Amino acid sequence: MSYPKATPTPIKINTRCLAYHGPLLYEAKVLKLHQADKTYIETKEGQTPIAKSDLPPQFHKQTSYYLHYNGWKKTWDEWVDTTRVLEINPENLGIQKDLRRAAIEAARVEKRSKTDSTSVSSAGRGLKRGASTGNSSANGSASSSQEPSKKRARTTADPTLETEDEFLKRPEVQIAVPNKIKKILVDDWESVTKNHKLLLLPAEHSVDSILTDYKNHQKEKLEKARRGKHDRANTNPLLDYDLIEETISGLKLYFNRSIGVILLYRFERQLYLKESKKLQGKKKGTVAKEFSSIYGGEHLLRLLVSMPGLVAQTSMDAQSISILVRHLEDFLEYLESRAGDYFDPARNYEHASPAYIALAKAT
Repeated sequence: MSYPKATPTPIKINTRCLAYHGPLLYEAKVLKLHQADKTYIETKEGQTPIAKSDLPPQFHKQTSYYLHYNGWKKTWDEWVDTTRVLEINPENLGIQKDLRRAAIEAARVEKRSKTDSTSVSSAGRGLKRGASTGNSSANGSASSSQEPSKKRARTTADPTLETEDEFLKRPEVQIAVPNKIKKILVDDWESVTKNHKLLLLPAEHSVDSILTDYKNHQKEKLEKARRGKHDRANTNPLLDYDLIEETISGLKLYFNRSIGVILLYRFERQLYLKESKKLQGKKKGTVAKEFSSIYGGEHLLRLLVSMPGLVAQTSMDAQSISILVRHLEDFLEYLESRAGDYFDPARNYEHASPAYIALAKAT
């Protein structure tokens, strides 16, 4: 599917538009506007100098909008660049519907493999199930040994599958992202998409090593709590070592399944294809290593901020989601505390060669 480019003419204040938030397009309203060549932002009350506004520094030199998503709480209002905003017209409304249908179909695939789980520990297991659903469903549908009656049954309506309205009414899963992490993500986007830089592979700190560091960090906290005979060591889910291991295992599984689907910028695609060939085992169809062994923290952050949309498509209950969110937020805080180790732009990026840039632009 090809997406339309952002509107060349800035969208006016108080105008309705469509905006990307995660994998979907939502209707929004432009509350404020900053144009790239201006020293002020426009609001319905008039003009405000940038210095006295809430415009983030990364948007000072580019056209950007402050949006309110229709039907959402004001806490979701945010500044976005032009790449996330589209005018409302028949073509873009069609794109919105296509994305919505794709999301609903992904949710239906998850529903087919739903298993009941009510225990608190289902947070970690649910994360792993969600990551593994795609392959298990694909393998099942590719099987040629099934009886014709079973194949026909698969095409009939399933009363347990949710409707489009039910899907859209799902509660939004929210994860608090530290400001330092947000800045790292913005800088990462700019480095790759604007400055034509690539993250070095294999990364100095791979996803595997970062997850191991975090697991050891949590283990130390648990042992310290037990030595101090704190009751919270037995009641705090963040100090439940089995749950920590399952959550980390689930994140690794999600990463390896989604790296080539939702975690790459277009400019990185050719490098990904090259590394994919390197990772193939000597025997055809086998994999010697996983992507989590060569990709690093920046791609892991891209996964973590995508988790709300991914978790919303699982069959996890509200309590399990709540516990998982606490783990993810704790992990993000840990990454923020280790930002100097894991996210050093001087060590992690290199400028792409002219040949690579030409190839990336041609494909």
